Amino acid sequence: MDVNITNYKQAVEACHQWEKSSVCLAQYYDRVLGVMAEEDRNTIGGEIQVNMVNSYGKSLRYGCSYIYQSMPRMLSIWLDFGTSLSEMEKDRDKTRGKPDEMTGMKTSLDKMTRIIDQLIEDLPPYMFLTAFSQLVSRICHPHPDVFKHLKTIIAYMLLVYPQQSLWMLMPVYKSSSMFRAKRCEDVLNDPIFRNTKNMKLLNDFTRLTEKLIELTEKPIGADVRNITVSTLVSSLPRLLKSPDFSDIMMPCQQFTVIQLPTDENRIIGHDPFPAKQVFIKEICDELTVLPSLQKPRRISFIGSDGNQYMMMCKAKDDLRKDFRFMEFNNVVNRYLRKDPESRQRGLYIRTYTYQTPILQSERNLNDFCSPNIHQYLMSGSDSPFRSLMLGE
Repeated sequence: MDVNITNYKQAVEACHQWEKSSVCLAQYYDRVLGVMAEEDRNTIGGEIQVNMVNSYGKSLRYGCSYIYQSMPRMLSIWLDFGTSLSEMEKDRDKTRGKPDEMTGMKTSLDKMTRIIDQLIEDLPPYMFLTAFSQLVSRICHPHPDVFKHLKTIIAYMLLVYPQQSLWMLMPVYKSSSMFRAKRCEDVLNDPIFRNTKNMKLLNDFTRLTEKLIELTEKPIGADVRNITVSTLVSSLPRLLKSPDFSDIMMPCQQFTVIQLPTDENRIIGHDPFPAKQVFIKEICDELTVLPSLQKPRRISFIGSDGNQYMMMCKAKDDLRKDFRFMEFNNVVNRYLRKDPESRQRGLYIRTYTYQTPILQSERNLNDFCSPNIHQYLMSGSDSPFRSLMLGE
């Protein structure tokens, strides 16, 4: 094992500005950690995990080719280690008589945190934005020092990319979990983000989200297929047309998906969102109710470019898993574009944007039920298809 680590380190020294060499060293450390006994990973293996965080961090300084491997794994090691330390501190029985182990873990966590802090200063912000959903998912982290630094990272992303970040943060901010919502409020009150301009934007984001949730959850008759937005939430059109309402970005894929640099020499100064932003200006009054179990509602926003953008609202539905799945599909598409054969064949996964409580829709896109609903209604009352598709 020591010989292998020495060889990997020599490869890093020989090509010290090569992203892949540092990634391979970190992955070898990961394999070493994987064969260790569970009880030894956070004690004896603490220094190994520090080296993993350091190596993954070094790789990110020299390129983005492995960012979807390096960044999530680096953050997971740091956050998981902090959770383990917090659990040990709470469980007095496990730690009694083991002061050296506790001291060692605290030292290792401090080293990891210092590495992360340095990376926040050195790396372009969009690199951390690639893992924004992962960071937000750990907003209830139990270790106070880790949460302090986690809060700083999220607040910094909100400062640099407020439009994209606030759309992703709104589901947590409006969460039914009081603790999760409180942690989110702590982030938004961080001095890094908190200023008059950002507070106005946050307030308008919150008002819009609340109106969309109200529109989504408003009761509608079982047979209603078409209705107007003003009938359900009359204040929503007025809100969007008010002259002092902030510019809020249209939550569409072309404005929310990060474009990574293709040239490793242009990491600094790269614009991850090259498309010109389009803002929500008003909402069309027509609303279509789709005849499925949850009865999602299709609406259209009018953008600052004059075009209509179709969205779908789903009632009381947590779209975070859908969002993470779309993130995964975007990574797959990135690799499909890099492969010459798949690029030549035009292979890609069709993706959409998910931002609770709405998701991006497309023109001429129909649900599965609508073309077949008449057949289900005509079928006998004892038909399993009727009860399944109509929610009876």
